[in-house]
Amino acid sequence: MKGLSIIIAAFILVFGAFASRGANLDGISAQTGIPVATLQGERASTGLGWGELENAHLLANALSTTS
Repeated sequence: MKGLSIIIAAFILVFGAFASRGANLDGISAQTGIPVATLQGERASTGLGWGELENAHLLANALSTTS
């Protein structure tokens, strides 16, 4: 089951960047469960794009639920 979650997370990571370009920040917040202010702070401090932040949080969420 953990392997399947990792495969799904990798799929989201690879292909999600294309779908999430120009995504609504509120939508990313709702999907990941991360407050908008936190996402904005992470983007400013890391230099990552919105899609990259979304993918990182989705991957972290997927991996944390398999433990």
